[in-house]
Amino acid sequence: CGNLQRLDQVQVQPPFRKPSAIFSAGEDVLLCSDDESKAIFQIILDFDGVTLYGTATELLQYPVNVTRVSSMAVLGQLAYFAGTSSS
Repeated sequence: CGNLQRLDQVQVQPPFRKPSAIFSAGEDVLLCSDDESKAIFQIILDFDGVTLYGTATELLQYPVNVTRVSSMAVLGQLAYFAGTSSS
């Protein structure tokens, strides 16, 4: 428990450096974009009775020209992402 930063936030491992969008993909699953690593992650949530933990797994990298993801949505079995590019 010594590594807890804030009890009012999900403790995600590995931590994100620049999260930009988050979406609930299920009861215990979140999707989160991280603009620093330019990737979309799946976060599996776990609750120990006090703290909400999340284990992040990279799902995919942003397309080459995308620098930021601003929003996400799920329709059926597909996830959609809105992003901006540097050019």
